[in-house]
Amino acid sequence: MPDQRIAVLSRMAAGEAAPKTPLEHFFKELKRGAVRAYYTSKIGIHVDQEYQGNVYQRGEFAGFDAT
Repeated sequence: MPDQRIAVLSRMAAGEAAPKTPLEHFFKELKRGAVRAYYTSKIGIHVDQEYQGNVYQRGEFAGFDAT
């Protein structure tokens, strides 16, 4: 059964890079929405991303080299 799911999703994602049909556009937007929903949920933020909230940073911040 997992092989069937992979086959279905592979067919659905075939045109994802450059969607042309309404179904390809729909799949791309559906996938984008699912990812956004996950990473803005409690489990996506706190468990997967290990976000700790508004806490003081301990140690020295090395900064970001934008050059």
